[in-house]
Amino acid sequence: MALAKKKTAEEQQPHLQAVPEADPSHDASDDIHLPFTTHKKHEDSEGIWLMSYADMMTLLMGFFALIASFSKVDSTEFEKVKVEAVKYFGGEYETPYGDLAQKINSAIEEMGMAAMVDVQDKPEGVVLVFKGSTLFDSGAFEVKAAATPMMQELAKVVHGIAPTHKIVIEGHTDDVPISSGIILSNWELSGLRAARVALVFEEKGYQKPQITLRGWGETQPLSANKNPDGTPNPDNMAKNRRVTVTIQN
Repeated sequence: MALAKKKTAEEQQPHLQAVPEADPSHDASDDIHLPFTTHKKHEDSEGIWLMSYADMMTLLMGFFALIASFSKVDSTEFEKVKVEAVKYFGGEYETPYGDLAQKINSAIEEMGMAAMVDVQDKPEGVVLVFKGSTLFDSGAFEVKAAATPMMQELAKVVHGIAPTHKIVIEGHTDDVPISSGIILSNWELSGLRAARVALVFEEKGYQKPQITLRGWGETQPLSANKNPDGTPNPDNMAKNRRVTVTIQN
C-alpha cells in the first residue's frame, strides 16, 4: 500500500519538458515583422518601377549634359543677361573688358588721338568709334590721306595690347544715295569702308581669321541725317559716316 501511495504521489508531480537552446544566429527582431511579410513583399514590387525611373532620369541628364557640352555659348548674350541680373539684385556690374579698355584709352591719349577716337567699354568688347568724318569723305571709301598714319599707328598699338583678340570692323554711311561704278548702294560703300580699315589692321599683325567685317549702310545712324524740316544735317551726317572697331575675346 505504501508503494502504491508513493507512485501516486510521483504521478501527481508537475510534468517538466526540456526547452531547446536558442539559436544564436536567429534574430528575434525578425519575428516582429512576420505578420507584415505579405505587405513588405508588396512594397518591394512597387520599388522596381522607381529604380527604372531613376535610371531613365540619369540617362536623360547625361544626354542633355552631352548636348550642352557641344553647344557654343554666345558671350555677348550671356553678358547681357548678367547685366540685367546684376541690376535686378542691386549689384554693381563690371564689364569683362575694363582693363583692356583702360590700356587702349591711355595709349590713345598718349598719341593725342582722344579727339578723334572714342573708346567705349561695353559688354561685347572695347569699341573704338572714329568721330565725325575723321576717316572718310561723303561717298568715299578710301581712308583720308591725313588719317592714314593715325590709323596705322592705332592698329599697331591695339595689336601690341591685344594680339590674340578678335576684332569686328563695321562700316556705316549717311543716307545720301550713291551709285558710282561698282558701288550701287550704301551697302557696298559701308562694306568697302570696313574692308579698308581691316587692311590696315591686317598689315599691323592681325590674321584674317581674327577679323570680321560688317556693312550696315545707313541703317544704324548715331543721329538723324535730316533736320525736323527735312533739310540735311551735315554735322549729323558726318557722325554717321563712321567705322567702328570692336576688340573682343
